[in-house]
Amino acid sequence: MKSVSVTLLLICTVLALSAVGQGQKLSEIKKKALVLVREDLHSKNTTKHAYRLIAVLKATEEHIYIDTFVKIEAKLQQTTCKKEFHEKKKCRTLPRGSIEHCTGCFVFEKNSHVVLSQYIDCCPETSLTMDQENVRIVSCENMVKKYLPGSMTFLLASNPYHAVTRIMEEALPATAPPPPPQLYIGHLETLNKIETYH
Repeated sequence: MKSVSVTLLLICTVLALSAVGQGQKLSEIKKKALVLVREDLHSKNTTKHAYRLIAVLKATEEHIYIDTFVKIEAKLQQTTCKKEFHEKKKCRTLPRGSIEHCTGCFVFEKNSHVVLSQYIDCCPETSLTMDQENVRIVSCENMVKKYLPGSMTFLLASNPYHAVTRIMEEALPATAPPPPPQLYIGHLETLNKIETYH
């Protein structure tokens, strides 16, 4: 009976792992988002055990204005390894290890892995409620809205240099060489003196 249970456990584990990225090839920026989700889970979870990805439930990537928005929904399970050794290949999922359901939303700077904004929320899979799911949806939607045209007030308040970069890139033809840093600084000083109303 025990051997049958072990066999079933192994089969379930293999099936779960095969679900990771099933039907889609994760881009490098999606992989980066997954790394950030796990790092955040490790930093906030009090357990000594590391988590490993067992399933990607959803992974989307889209361009918003000139930046990239990535949303990840995934399951991660406790392993036999400690957090500081989570990269080891010998880490196995604990048979009764907790499974966390995580949602991560990220705005990455254009053509880079620089994170401009992020929202990450993880909770035990068995305790995820519809209310919490709605909070996740709204939080991600609000993040996107801040990076759409018409939200320059937010950018000036939170990341003025990035706001100036956007303005300059919009004003210049795509084939034009990048302006000198002094020009960015001049525009930044001007924008800092402008009082905006929305």
